[in-house]
Amino acid sequence: MSLTAITEKEVKELVKGKLSRYYGVAPTEASKEQLYRAVVMCVRDILLEKRQLFQQMVLSQLAVIM
Repeated sequence: MSLTAITEKEVKELVKGKLSRYYGVAPTEASKEQLYRAVVMCVRDILLEKRQLFQQMVLSQLAVIM
């Protein structure tokens, strides 16, 4: 998954995976609350991954400067 350009298909697969893993339901069976929480978990994961990549980039640039 490329973090700069996430496709609609990739987002659907991420949400589907969260629903399956955490709630044991398919998207068509999920309640609004379960769907909301699955989307929130996906957004959180994406943001954490972006943060980690940014921190690695900054640390590598600092290592070059020092």
